[in-house]
Amino acid sequence: MTTLGHKYSPESRAKMSAARKGKVLSLETRAKMSIAKRAYLATQPNHTEKLRQRLKNTEFVTESGCEIWMGCTDRDGYGLIWNGDPRGCCAAHRVAWQLKCGPIPAKMLVCHRCDVPSCINVDHLFLGTPKENTYDAIRKGRPLGKHTHKERKTQ
Repeated sequence: MTTLGHKYSPESRAKMSAARKGKVLSLETRAKMSIAKRAYLATQPNHTEKLRQRLKNTEFVTESGCEIWMGCTDRDGYGLIWNGDPRGCCAAHRVAWQLKCGPIPAKMLVCHRCDVPSCINVDHLFLGTPKENTYDAIRKGRPLGKHTHKERKTQ
C-alpha cells in the first residue's frame, strides 16, 4: 500500500514528518513505525547481505569452534550490532541466528551451548524459553541473575 517511489505509506510519511518537526508521537505510533521500517529492511537483499558481511568481518574463530564477536559488546560480553532497528543495537548472536535460521519466535531466547556470550556461531546456539535457559545455567553451574558473572569475578 505504498505509492510509487516511496517505501512507506503516506500516513507513515506524515507521521515521520511530524516527528522530525518535534511533534510528540504516541508509543503505539512509534512502535508501528519501527515495525514498518524493520519489515521494509528485512525485504532488502542488500541489507541482509551487509549484515552477513559485517558478522563475518568481525569474528575470530577459536580452537573450540566459537566465532567470537570482535565488535562492540555490552557489559555482559554479548556482541552488539545495529541491524536497522531505530531502537538501537541488537545482540549479535540473535542477528546471526535470524540470518541463518529465520525469525525468533515470541518469548524465546537464543541461548549459548558453549556459554561464551560473544560467540556468534549458530551451531553453538539454540532456542529456549527463559525457564529452559535458567535450568541450563543451573545444570552447568553458571551464576544466576543479571550481571552476576562480572560481579563474581571482581570479588
